[in-house]
Amino acid sequence: MRTIETQATITADGTLIVPVPRDLLPGPHRVVVVIDEAPATPRPATDPETLLAQVRERLAAAPATRTLAEQLELDRQERDAALRGTA
Repeated sequence: MRTIETQATITADGTLIVPVPRDLLPGPHRVVVVIDEAPATPRPATDPETLLAQVRERLAAAPATRTLAEQLELDRQERDAALRGTA
């Protein structure tokens, strides 16, 4: 058994996205999930799978008037602001 402390994302459709270390074997695993009552302060993601999932989620929710390039630029600006602590 292994304990992993990380920040997970719960999507609007109730899916739990949890980044895990790459050395875990792929496939089904028995897990125990403990969720704080209050949402955590978002930290910018650094792993590619989580970043891609966040981009896809935002693109799905973005107004149709934005192009992919515009949305990616807005996401980059928000990420940079969060890293600077000005978000």
